[in-house]
Amino acid sequence: MKDFLLNLLRAYPRLMLVFSLITKDPYLFVGILVEEQLNYILKYIIAKPLLGDKKYPIIGSGARPKGALNCGIWANNKNVQPKSYGMPSGHSAAALFFSTYKILELIDNKSKNTALYFIYVLLALIIPYSRLYFKCHTIQQAIVGGIIGLINGYYWFKHKSDVYKFINYNITK
Repeated sequence: MKDFLLNLLRAYPRLMLVFSLITKDPYLFVGILVEEQLNYILKYIIAKPLLGDKKYPIIGSGARPKGALNCGIWANNKNVQPKSYGMPSGHSAAALFFSTYKILELIDNKSKNTALYFIYVLLALIIPYSRLYFKCHTIQQAIVGGIIGLINGYYWFKHKSDVYKFINYNITK
């Protein structure tokens, strides 16, 4: 059961892509891809050169915690230390991006479906928690990833109508 849960939580960013295709939301699909690329830039172009493997007060360490095993998106049957950098947590960023976007969509549609609100809030909490539980990230890495995802989810949703207007305007020209 633990392995099944680990694999399900590990695949979460890819499951969001499938969900966006099933619900026919191409804007969410592109947003998830952009979030993934932004996370890569933050990890390898900004955080890793700045933080390296040192530990700082409050910020903590940029590297993954010692003992982190099988932390990637795809299942890895070998118990090996991941080669990817830890700061910020991509899973946490993806979870908060998705949940923020979907909750704002519910609010915008004046939905009273409390079950959906609950599910999105639960995902926003359980995915970052799972990264800590499975020792793939430090609390600081999960928090920073979550904050980045929340900001991006808000920004992405707030500009959705502008993008659709732009596309529609240019198609009808």
